[in-house]
Amino acid sequence: LPDSGPDIALQVADRLREAVQDGPVVLPGGDRLRVTASIGLMVCDGAALADPRAVARAIDDADRALMQAKLGGRNQVAVGVALPAPQAG
Repeated sequence: LPDSGPDIALQVADRLREAVQDGPVVLPGGDRLRVTASIGLMVCDGAALADPRAVARAIDDADRALMQAKLGGRNQVAVGVALPAPQAG
């Protein structure tokens, strides 16, 4: 979500989680299946992702946040550690 801060990103992720929770999946035979979503959210300054190592770290942090959401009871959003913007010079 370019140009949005952590509060907006968290709101969007939570709305997505709620939409998944509220809308049953209709199977081909007509049966309905209730599902939930656990979301790992990683917030960073886009400039921090210019370094491939930072991209790998961001993915790892998002994955850890996802595991935190699952271990915390599922059907929730967990936020990972934010990557700082790169230092000039």
